[in-house]
Amino acid sequence: MAERHSRPKWQVHESMARSICQLTFVGLGVLPLALCITWSLWQFSPLHQHRQARVWGELLSSQLGLRVSVAAFETRSPERFALHEIRLTHPETKAELGRIRLVEVQRLSGKWWIRLGQTELEGRHTATTWNLIHNAWLCRPQPTLQSVEISAAGCTIHGPTGDQLLQEITIVSPPTVDSTTVEIAFGMAANASTTTSQKSAALAHAASNPTDKHQIKLDLTRFHQQDELRTVLHLRTGATGLPCSLLAGLSPAIESLGAEASFSGSLDLTMRGSSWRGVLSNSVLAGIDLNQLTGGAGLALSGQAVLEVEQLEINDQRIELARGRGAITSGQISGELFHGLHQHLGVGVREINPLKAYGFDRFDFAVHIQQPNLLLGVVMHDAQGKLAERNDVASPIPLDRLVTALSSSTNIADGKGATPTASTLPSSWLAKQALRWLPLADEQSQQARANLQLSQTH
Repeated sequence: MAERHSRPKWQVHESMARSICQLTFVGLGVLPLALCITWSLWQFSPLHQHRQARVWGELLSSQLGLRVSVAAFETRSPERFALHEIRLTHPETKAELGRIRLVEVQRLSGKWWIRLGQTELEGRHTATTWNLIHNAWLCRPQPTLQSVEISAAGCTIHGPTGDQLLQEITIVSPPTVDSTTVEIAFGMAANASTTTSQKSAALAHAASNPTDKHQIKLDLTRFHQQDELRTVLHLRTGATGLPCSLLAGLSPAIESLGAEASFSGSLDLTMRGSSWRGVLSNSVLAGIDLNQLTGGAGLALSGQAVLEVEQLEINDQRIELARGRGAITSGQISGELFHGLHQHLGVGVREINPLKAYGFDRFDFAVHIQQPNLLLGVVMHDAQGKLAERNDVASPIPLDRLVTALSSSTNIADGKGATPTASTLPSSWLAKQALRWLPLADEQSQQARANLQLSQTH
């Protein structure tokens, strides 16, 4: 009996099968390819590039608080693009704050990688830039922010005394809960603007910190909890001296330190609203120009100073604790201040003829300030030997006597001085700073400080 062959229950006609194959090819091949080509053409079209440049400029402006304009947008791949010729300006005054020639952006594994090319910042607007970014970005909780890492081969900061070049810059902002954190690291280029004082400060700090790297690290954290609103800053310079001119735009006081001033060491700063508290430890402040710091020529004390700060605790009201030493070279001291140190602070002086001012080769001092006393050691040399000396560093001196001694100082040029009382303000710069910052507890000094602050307000 012949074997019976099984036949399928249904069978597609040959023309139908051909049509199905054609539709499948179009749906899975031609159509996706056409969409990809259309998307690519749109991504690289001038219209899209211009629109994206505007979108990114608006996005960065809203995030940073600055006015950010982007000249061109360039698509490189679905996860890579570049921004060209970025301008940073003040949103109100339109003053130029900085420029970036190229920003390359890549999004990889949920993380943003950004590289900056040819970055320039205007140092005179440092304070403005900091306030805008701090208030608009750091103070804004961003719980959905992804990790961001920014790098740059260099950044030029244009300052009043010359340009400063930062190199090998990295900025990392990891996602955190209830806070915004930014970790910054960079080095200082060894160029012509690096002065002898800055190099000396770096070497001195390196000698006491042999394990430090030649890199400056700055960590910023903004805490967003309602009862803990504050910004915390940690600065570690390592063995690298940080030129104070780099931060001159933040405060006139920093600019007045002089073009050669530099800082090496550790700074911890906490800011709450308009108040702040800072701690300096194991730090060196070198290249201080006392002529510029105290206002110009003909001063009670002149020369170039180096301060080695073992510990300094200070807030926006006064010094809490200060311990360290310093040296002033090739300077002058007014006759009134010279004899005021002898009369009020017990500094022994050499028997010499009264003069309007005394020159010295080196003035070394060590201080320990803690309310209500001062511990002081002094050695002053001129060409003939010791000009003044105080070795009894263990005997405390009431702080109000320091203000009195500095108030007896006069401008070398005019010979006028005054002692502060509740009704009389000091005339010398040194006495004003002592009255402003020293932790004086007596009622008369506090009244004098209040009068001084009132006079400075007006």
